[in-house]
Amino acid sequence: MVLKLKQMVFLLLKVLLGSLDFAKKLGALCDKDKIIVNSKMETNIKGLLACGDCTGGLLQVAKAVHEGAIAGLTAIKL
Repeated sequence: MVLKLKQMVFLLLKVLLGSLDFAKKLGALCDKDKIIVNSKMETNIKGLLACGDCTGGLLQVAKAVHEGAIAGLTAIKL
């Protein structure tokens, strides 16, 4: 099965070096050292998702995996 993910940027647990700075350049809302997301891991920019360490909170693998799964499911629905 081939998934078409349209035109989107997907920020994952520090995969993109400097994800916070990159998100700011794109116009994403940020609060100090975290990218602001909703419960679906969506930022204020349509198609821009963030998860893991760059969203703040507990910096643990379990949180990153959970948020990554939510972001992946959200991406499929875009």
